[in-house]
This record gives sequence, structure tokens and C-alpha cells, in this order.
Amino acid sequence: MTTETGSGGGSAPNGTAADPKLASWHMKTGGMPQSQRFEAWRAWNARACDMLPLQDQPGEYRSYLSVWPLADLIVCRSGSTGYRAARRSGHIRDYRQRWLRLRVMERGHAKGVYGNHPGHLDPGDVQIIDLADEYRSIYGETDYVTVFVPQELVGLSPRDMKLPKTLRSQSPICRVLADATRSLVSHMSTARAADAAPLAAGFTGLLSGLVFGGEIDEPANTALRQSRRHAIEAHIERHLNEPEVDVAELSLRFGASRATIYRLFADEGGVQAYAMRRRLEQAYRDLTAHPPTRGIVRTVREKWGFQDHSHFTRAFRERFGLSPSDAAQMGTASADRDGPPAIAREALERSLLTPDLFLQM
Repeated sequence: MTTETGSGGGSAPNGTAADPKLASWHMKTGGMPQSQRFEAWRAWNARACDMLPLQDQPGEYRSYLSVWPLADLIVCRSGSTGYRAARRSGHIRDYRQRWLRLRVMERGHAKGVYGNHPGHLDPGDVQIIDLADEYRSIYGETDYVTVFVPQELVGLSPRDMKLPKTLRSQSPICRVLADATRSLVSHMSTARAADAAPLAAGFTGLLSGLVFGGEIDEPANTALRQSRRHAIEAHIERHLNEPEVDVAELSLRFGASRATIYRLFADEGGVQAYAMRRRLEQAYRDLTAHPPTRGIVRTVREKWGFQDHSHFTRAFRERFGLSPSDAAQMGTASADRDGPPAIAREALERSLLTPDLFLQM
């Protein structure tokens, strides 16, 4: 197996520091000892499914795989001698994010049961399945290209997916989608990191429009996005005294990419800007809730995670048009009256009273 990391800057082997290529991972079992080939393929896929060879002698197994992370998507080219695959509940629990798998069969045949739906794939067909469902499948000697897409990017609520879907090669929609998928995969070896976001957005938009355009329930999707945002807001409220939001931790906890989290809070300028606003509003509330005392500004500043006095003062003035000291001098006079407390109260009530629906899904 070989790995190339072209997305992290520095002296990446497949791109310059200023314009790196996409990261990529590659595996070919042809150079391995015969006895290790199928086990290498099985180990690579272990998190996704259980695998068994079709042959009586698994040592004769041949397979290859190339993987490219593309913004929120994962793009793959792969092929193998035949195998059986089973995705079970234990595999599904390992995935916090809900994924769709789009596969274009290039050579060979496959059949299986996806969820409760039997299906088969022939050359040129496109299959889309929900990886929140169990499946059992049998692949002959095959080659295929695959794109994994976060469900939320397609604009579908889970109940509206109506998956699995198999598009037959005779269909114009299938041919357009298959050609686009092949083209995307063929350009991965030369694509730059800067290309990732527009390529991913364009492909996801094509998929959404071609396959799901007539089925999207906008109210349901709006409710899904709102429930996820409310869940993140409630989490942020519980950690407001921390200097910064750990976006990586949010991504893991809520099964969302960084780009998705940004889009959820785009009206705020991003999740960090949202957290900053809430911390400043809480600081305003504390400063104006009681008569001023010695050291109150420092106490409140440190309580809400502002370690630097000048940074706190500048951000506070930009937000409210007065300094923290001026706010403290106002004492209890404005605590129940003017602007910021009402804004803070509305946000707090929304985050505390809205059921954490997303975490229950």
C-alpha cells in the first residue's frame, strides 16, 4: 500500500507547498505474497463490511484500490476478484455521519440485498445506497468507481431518500451521472487541493438534481438542519467559557464536516463568530446585572474565556458600542431593559427549549 499526502502543505510528494495536489491512498495486492492478498483487502474494508472470498483458494486473490478525499466527499477507484460482503449493525454504529454510496459498475456483475431490497448491477449501471442500511452482496470479478456523499449535502431527509436506487445503463440520466462520475475519478490524480471544494459542490449538485430533484421535501430538510444547529448551539452554550470552539470535536460529535458546520452558521459568519457573540452577550449580562465592584471587568472577562484584556475590550466595544467598564458602571439599570440581554435571552431559550432531535437520529 502506498500513501501520498498532498493536502497538508509542506513538501508534499505530489504537489508544491503553495499548490498541493489532493491527498491519496493506493493499494495493490499484486505485489504481495499470495497468502496475504485477500487478507489485505479484507483488512482495508473491515470498518465498512465483513468480506469473504468466493474462491476455494483465497491466496489467488487480486485487488486494487485508490482513494481521494475531496472536500466532504470520498472518491474511489477499485476492482477485485470475486468476494462476498456483508454490512451489519456493528459497522453502521461506527459511522456518526450518514453516507450515501454511489457506485458505477465498469466491468463485471454484482447482486445482493440492500436493506430489504434485492438488486443487481451490470456494466454501466449506477447504484446509490444508504450506508445506514445493512446489506449483503456478491461481486464477481469487477471494476467500479465509487463516490461517498454525506446525505445532508444532497438535501434529503432520511425518510425521503427512497433508497436503494439502481439506474440502468440505457437511461440517459444514468449515462450522464456515470460519465460525470468517471470524469471526476479520472481527474483525481491531477486535481489540486484548491479544486476540491468546487469539484465536490458541482458533483453533489449534479447528483441532487439528476436523481433527487423531484423528491426533496424542503420543510423536512429545513427541520433537519434546524435540529442539528440547535443541538450544536446547546453544546456551545454548555462550553461558552472556553476560549474557542473546537470545530474538530464538533465535527466528530455531530457527524458533520467543517464545511457543513460553517454552512449551518453562515448567517453568523461561522460557528466561531456565533460563540463569540454568545460569550460577549453573557459578559454584558454579568457586567450589568449587579452594581459595579472592584475587579468586576476582569472577573467577567475570565469567566467567559477572554484571556486578553485588550482583545476583550475591543470585541465588546465593537459589539455593543461601549467599553466593558462603561457597561459595568451601568449596574442594574439596564440589565432588564436594553438590547443585548433580550438577544441573549432569545438565543438561550432557543437552545435550551428545542429538543435535541439530531442527536436522537
